[in-house]
Amino acid sequence: MVTKQHSAQLERFKKTLESEHQLLIADLAMALTSIETETSRNVLANLKALSCDELVELLADEECPEINRTLKRLRAVDASLCQTELGLYGFCADCEKAIELDMLQRDATQQRCYACDQIHRHVKKNNKRILL
Repeated sequence: MVTKQHSAQLERFKKTLESEHQLLIADLAMALTSIETETSRNVLANLKALSCDELVELLADEECPEINRTLKRLRAVDASLCQTELGLYGFCADCEKAIELDMLQRDATQQRCYACDQIHRHVKKNNKRILL
């Protein structure tokens, strides 16, 4: 059962994510103005009409760290916004338990609960060692 307090928290997270989405689009526009390619000009001209997936696809070949960082964060924000629409926001992608509120307050795009996040980080860290 969804309580009024829970609904209010979800709405606050959604507003936070929507605000960050707008800021990231503005950051992307600024970064694109510094790049003199046909692709960047086309994307900039249609920026507000393009979906996150379209932006990622169109800008995949741009070798600009700032654009890549912004796109990575934009994808995370977009995924979280989609989860709010589906009623899945705030649940761990691995175990499907509720993500701790303090973790979501630190990063509204958090996809794992504390326990699963620790496991993921440990595995990722060990895999990097193996690959090196």
